[in-house]
Amino acid sequence: MRCGNSERVDLEKMSNDLTNLIAQAIKASDVSSTIREMTIGQLIQGLEDQGLFLLVFMTGKGQTPFMVGEKELIKTKFMQKYGLSEADIKTISLCAQGLTDEKIAERLGTISADGIRKRLKKIRNRIGASNKVEIVAKANEEGIV
Repeated sequence: MRCGNSERVDLEKMSNDLTNLIAQAIKASDVSSTIREMTIGQLIQGLEDQGLFLLVFMTGKGQTPFMVGEKELIKTKFMQKYGLSEADIKTISLCAQGLTDEKIAERLGTISADGIRKRLKKIRNRIGASNKVEIVAKANEEGIV
């Protein structure tokens, strides 16, 4: 099979890697399932039947795929919808804990309280909020915090 960049994809290796990753996901989530001789489709269906959602990202040549759970998918969609970064999401998460701008800056360690205020203003503008409470409410409503 060929990808858009004309690199050859080893489907058997990809299948084995994906099967191993799914097995790790099942173990990590304490799902009481035994992995037997199943196809990848059956494994994925089993995860979905138990309320677990899976997204597989293919990485660069020679790297293995990685999976993201439902919470991560929700966060990614929220970020894309409003044009937010990981740092914005972390800031929102810290706001949800009731921290002041100064405490948020202290926790992040890479930005000043003024930088936090600027970041929050950007976030407010992008998601249509008037203040921190509305930012957190919107994030909570969409399952981010």
